[in-house]
Amino acid sequence: MVKDGALVFDGTNRIVTPVERFAPVTLEGWVWPERYEYRGHCIVGSNVAGQWGISLSINGVLLTAEYIPGEVRSKQSVPVQKWSHLAAVFGEKETRLYFNGKLVDTGPPTE
Repeated sequence: MVKDGALVFDGTNRIVTPVERFAPVTLEGWVWPERYEYRGHCIVGSNVAGQWGISLSINGVLLTAEYIPGEVRSKQSVPVQKWSHLAAVFGEKETRLYFNGKLVDTGPPTE
């Protein structure tokens, strides 16, 4: 759904497009979670059930990045009913997670 010129996701619908998995790459987005749910919500990425990919997500309450073959689950919670800028940088030497422009965690590079 489009509202005020922006895509609005309701937590159940999604847009699926063909994506290549490559790095280096930055995935980012502005989010406004309505409530916490104790499951993963992929914001953007190659989230394929049963396979590793690269993605930026909220896992329960925590900012998370999936890389091949693992994940960086930060201790940074994403607040509800507030705009937050989330980013995952998949570099040659490491994966970095950012919350509102501040580095909050790092992990291994994606394969």
